Formats: sequence, C-alpha cells, structure tokens
Amino acid sequence: MQGMDVNKIEHHLEFYNANGKQLEHYGNMANAFIPPRKGERVILGTRKLALDVTRVDHEFVEISDFRIGHVVRVHGNEMPWFTSKV
Repeated sequence: MQGMDVNKIEHHLEFYNANGKQLEHYGNMANAFIPPRKGERVILGTRKLALDVTRVDHEFVEISDFRIGHVVRVHGNEMPWFTSKV
C-alpha cells in the first residue's frame, strides 16, 4: 500500500434484512461516519422501515491503485418503523 493516500478513502454503508436482501445503499461518501452498533434500531427513511441490528461487518477494498474503500454492512431484522422496541 505504498503511495496510498488515506485521505481518498471512499465510505459505503449498506443495510440488509435477515434474508440477505439489500434494503439501502449509501455509497461513495467522502466523510467517515459512526455506523450503528449491534442491538440498536435504525430507521431507514426511504422505505419507512426499521432494522434491529444483529450484525455489523466491516470490509476494506482496493478500488484502484491509490484508493481504498471502507464498506460497512449492517444486518438486522426488518420491521415497520413505528414499532416500539421492547
């Protein structure tokens, strides 16, 4: 990774339900973010769904010779966004 510019990291955030179906993808974000943690509930705005997070995976990928990507995959149980957490 010699010559790699750590300032050119692309951040991707993906949400998956328990069956492995991708619900949301936010890609090529320039700034780092704090991903949700296991046990938290995330509300997905575009689908009006909530996801109770069961697993969070991190992967670093080489996009090109001098750029890397940080992909965060959030897995969880899908439910209506208005359901209260018990």
